[in-house]
Amino acid sequence: MTRWDRRLFDLPDENGFIVIFVPWYVSLALASDSFLTERNLFTVLQQASSVSLVAIGEMIVLLVSADMSEVLGLAHRVLAMCAGRVMAE
Repeated sequence: MTRWDRRLFDLPDENGFIVIFVPWYVSLALASDSFLTERNLFTVLQQASSVSLVAIGEMIVLLVSADMSEVLGLAHRVLAMCAGRVMAE
């Protein structure tokens, strides 16, 4: 087995998210006319921001060994403030 063959077989192990995400994204873009619109992109980014905030809070917990409820409470407060500003616009 050559070096390139081994790298090809290791691709799903190392980049599983990309291997699944790219065909999924392309199929959704081809199946729907409204998928590649600016409004849909902002909707997806807004929904992903809440998950990102919680993930950042959990990462801080793992790095500094803080109390999980404190960090998640802070993440939810920040999320509520961001949601309030978005809804006010």
